[in-house]
Amino acid sequence: LKHNGKARAKAKAHENYLLTTKLLCGHCGSPMVGESGTSKNYYYKCTKAKREHACEKKSERKGWIEKLVVRYTVRNVLTDENIALIAKRAMEIIEKESADTTYLDGLNAELKDVQKNKELVSAIEQGIITSATKDRLDEMEQEKSDIEGRIAREEMKKPLLNENRIRYRLTLFKSRNVDDEDYQRRVIDTLVV
Repeated sequence: LKHNGKARAKAKAHENYLLTTKLLCGHCGSPMVGESGTSKNYYYKCTKAKREHACEKKSERKGWIEKLVVRYTVRNVLTDENIALIAKRAMEIIEKESADTTYLDGLNAELKDVQKNKELVSAIEQGIITSATKDRLDEMEQEKSDIEGRIAREEMKKPLLNENRIRYRLTLFKSRNVDDEDYQRRVIDTLVV
């Protein structure tokens, strides 16, 4: 919402302006926004120049500036040293998150409570068997099954990544075709702030 609030018209554009909210004017520092020209030409224009005519920055061609940003980002951000640093930091974050077992501990406590209540209902049922107690027992059995499923899913969330895999994926990411619009979108969304 915060991102879209800065670029409300982004969703209305017929062309996809990848650098909206990320590209600033080099003259005055105002955001540059997408603008269509004649003959299906698309540009980025300084908002101050567009609305107030207070900046002398000329419009920049959309395709040219987006390719330039992607090339620069791939060349200067996805260096071998940075890839190693990103992979190491990503593994630290993954290990830290997988070490946090608060949610799993809560699920196990919930399961113990359900099992304890089930034993209580079983004891009562031995003396009094009604449709209400049977329904409650079935409900608790379903609840127990749901909790066990959530526990299993949480235990399966162990990371399948390791540092070498992350490096490999980033190296592959680095070597794609800069002219591919999908690749441009992924690089800009992932690496350009």
